[in-house]
Amino acid sequence: MDNEKFQEQVLQQFNLVSSKLDSLEKGRIKTEEQFGIVFAKLDSLAEGQEALESRVDGIETRMGNIETRMDGMETRMGNIETRMDGMETRMGNIESHVEGMKNRMTKLETRIENDIAQKIGALFDAREVQNDINARIISTLERIEAKVDVLQLETAHIRRVK
Repeated sequence: MDNEKFQEQVLQQFNLVSSKLDSLEKGRIKTEEQFGIVFAKLDSLAEGQEALESRVDGIETRMGNIETRMDGMETRMGNIETRMDGMETRMGNIESHVEGMKNRMTKLETRIENDIAQKIGALFDAREVQNDINARIISTLERIEAKVDVLQLETAHIRRVK
């Protein structure tokens, strides 16, 4: 091979290497552009993740508030249960008192019925006795009136005779 051919082949090889380098450079630029896009997307994802973390923090805060409120409600429910237990106890006491009052009322009613029945019987008997006495008094008054009438007639007769 002579020098010219050699140089020509070397030049061809350099041209080939140069074209491949150009192609590689274009690929590198494209890759950098794609990395730029990827980095932009990663930045966007990072911002989205930060927004999500912020929202999750807000949700956690709200959940903490809800838990606090639920604890307060549980405390109030415990207080209500305690008060209801107290009311049940008081209702039991009231029921016992009412039952005792019913028993006393029944005894009192029985006693009153017996006393009233005896007193009504006694009043009835006293009325009957008084009616008998009144009848005797009326009968006696009638006899006395009859005697007075007879005596008036006799007195009137004696006065006339005199």
